[in-house]
Amino acid sequence: LQPNSAAGSGAVEHDPCCLYRSVQLKNEQCPGPLPLGVAVIDMSIILFGVIFPRAANKHRVQMLEHFAECIKQAKSVRQEAVQMNIFTAILTGLKGLTDSKSTIGQEDVKKNATGLIISALASTNSTLRCAASEAIGRMAQVVGESKFTAEMSQNI
Repeated sequence: LQPNSAAGSGAVEHDPCCLYRSVQLKNEQCPGPLPLGVAVIDMSIILFGVIFPRAANKHRVQMLEHFAECIKQAKSVRQEAVQMNIFTAILTGLKGLTDSKSTIGQEDVKKNATGLIISALASTNSTLRCAASEAIGRMAQVVGESKFTAEMSQNI
C-alpha cells in the first residue's frame, strides 16, 4: 500500500468484498470506519479545539480570517459543507476556551468571530443556524461582558 493511500483504511468504499461477502448477523450490521478524508477532517476539527485556546491573538485572527475567506471562495453546494466544518471547528474552539477558563482575547478576535457567526444566522440550512446560535451562546461565555451580550441581543 502507498503510505498516503486510503486503501486499507477499512472503510466500506475501499472494500470491494463487501458487495458479495455474506453478513454474519442479519440483524446487526457494524458500520465500518469513516472514509479517510472524513476521518482526517473530523480529527482536524478536534485538534483545532485544542489549539485555538492556546494560540496567540494574532494567530486566532489569522485563523478566523482564513475561515471567512474559505467560505467566500467555496462554490454553492460545497459552501454549505465548508461552513458546517468551519462552525464545528469554531464551536470546539469556543468550548476549548470555556474548558480552559480563557477569554476570547482582543477586540479583533471577537469582531472576526462575531462576523462569522452572524453571517451564518441567515443561512437556509437549519443545522448551520443552530450551530451559529450555539456559537453566540459560547461567545457570551468566553467574552464575559454583559455589554457584549446586550449588544448581541439587540443586533440579532
